[in-house]
Amino acid sequence: MRTSGLLFLLSLTLFGQGTETKRAATEFPVQASLPGAQLGAEFMVRLISYGRESFVSDNFLVVEVALYPDKGSQIVIRPNEFTLRVNGKKELLTPQAPQAVAMSISYPAWESNPNAGAERFPGDPRARPMPGPPAPSVAAPEVEQKRLSPTEVITRSALPEGPRKTLASGYLFFPWRGNPARLKTVEMMVTPESGSPVTVRLR
Repeated sequence: MRTSGLLFLLSLTLFGQGTETKRAATEFPVQASLPGAQLGAEFMVRLISYGRESFVSDNFLVVEVALYPDKGSQIVIRPNEFTLRVNGKKELLTPQAPQAVAMSISYPAWESNPNAGAERFPGDPRARPMPGPPAPSVAAPEVEQKRLSPTEVITRSALPEGPRKTLASGYLFFPWRGNPARLKTVEMMVTPESGSPVTVRLR
């Protein structure tokens, strides 16, 4: 059964496409220049959102990362080039593969968030009103869309890996079990294969 579960998760990654991309890195709260690309980032705290689905994880800090290759350039996205420093501690957090994140989360530990506009925890950066469902049509009622499971949300919204000539965005998941209210500073370090390390302040 465990093998079949792993195969299911691997099949989901074939359809992974990351988060909805923005037009430019300047549309993100944090920006930086990397070798051959521009970086945009937003600290989501524990919120994982994809399409009409939103979930909160108790065990991971979530960062949305977008990479915009320079004109004529090709970049290679490697999640292991990203690390997170919390509250100035020496220990760095490394991102977990989306398959591992999905396997580590039991469904009862997740809470569906139909009203994502409400503040779910102190410092929630996405606390804003969300559009309600469309009004049903009298002539042709809209068929209710199938809800995505937490596993599908995680694997589909993760930052795509590999070579890219076009922009890509998605989530990185860093294991952390602390209280978000005690987050004072959060820094993300990017260590590309070529070029100097870059540090951006997320909080």
